[in-house]
Amino acid sequence: MRLDVQAKLLRALQEHEIERVGGARPIQLDLRVICATNRSLPKLVEEGRFREDLFYRLNVVPIQVPSLRERREDIRELAQHFLSRSAVQLGRVAQSLSEGAAQLLESYPWPGNIRELQNLMERLATLCESQIVEESDLPLEFVVAGGLKREAERETSLAAALGAFEKGYLKKVLAQSGWNRRLAAQHLGIGYSTLKGKLKDFEIGAGEDD
Repeated sequence: MRLDVQAKLLRALQEHEIERVGGARPIQLDLRVICATNRSLPKLVEEGRFREDLFYRLNVVPIQVPSLRERREDIRELAQHFLSRSAVQLGRVAQSLSEGAAQLLESYPWPGNIRELQNLMERLATLCESQIVEESDLPLEFVVAGGLKREAERETSLAAALGAFEKGYLKKVLAQSGWNRRLAAQHLGIGYSTLKGKLKDFEIGAGEDD
């Protein structure tokens, strides 16, 4: 918001009146204002990009809403809500999250906050043909986040945790590539011979489930 617009907003809040463009007299206001932002207003005040007097005028009853990664206990319920709502909008039967998929969602850091969760559920409602959303339906970045968390909790050393995760990740990419090793190598961004060596080290065979 430009500083000149901020000045007009401050005047409207303080005087409880506005003037229309070309108007001859002020119009009285009777209203309450609720504002929301995902930016740090104190920092903007320091930078001279937000009026300090307007900040204090708005900051009467501040409510801090924690980010999604700070309230992981809400992720499952919110995800199911957005998934069901998207299904209704698409005219489809509401889908459900499997336990594994829900756990992956809870492990993900959610840099895009609630909008990222909402967009993902809309995508799943559109593309997932099954009534149950499984782990395999989620993008790879969710598998990475969830896999690292699980393996770190299960293994006793960093090397063991990373090794166990790498094996699971390789199998995930292979499965999504139809166990086509050359295609999987392309998706992984590594050479075909490198992938063959890793599969040998981890004793991963074609179509292996374990």
